[in-house]
Amino acid sequence: MNRQREFLPYAARGVTLLELMAVIAIVAILATIAIPSFSEIIKNNRVASQNNELIAIVSFARSEAVRRSGGIDVTISREANPQGWSAEVYDGTDLLRSTVNTRVELDLGGDTDRTFAFNSRGYLGTAGVFGAGQVFTLRHINCTPESIRQQRLIQILPSGQILSSEQPCE
Repeated sequence: MNRQREFLPYAARGVTLLELMAVIAIVAILATIAIPSFSEIIKNNRVASQNNELIAIVSFARSEAVRRSGGIDVTISREANPQGWSAEVYDGTDLLRSTVNTRVELDLGGDTDRTFAFNSRGYLGTAGVFGAGQVFTLRHINCTPESIRQQRLIQILPSGQILSSEQPCE
């Protein structure tokens, strides 16, 4: 029976316990390195996603104001706890669209909610009068100064143009 084992190729013999332990150790080391980076990626993507959602709802309000040739109101609110925000778009008294988000904090410059309007030309303000530009800051609830991509500054210019830029956390 020993003679048959001598003639088997190495691949047919299987894996030794030492080889298996070496592979498990290498996988554990790689996982230890990768998991913290992966959680940062998740946080960055969460902020980017909600940044895009806020821009989308503001863009929707602006396009509806132009399409309907009338004023459209946008109300953006910080939730009671600092871990979320909501936005609503109204045509007078009718709700056109709304969204509620969590895990990303919205800074409204000290306000708990902010309302602004787009006129029929897509500008901020009503009846041909320019409104003031709007500035919001979105940040992950666990944002630290070392986090580079977990905060976004969103500006809505009086012309209705929306700008978004990454900011380091404060």
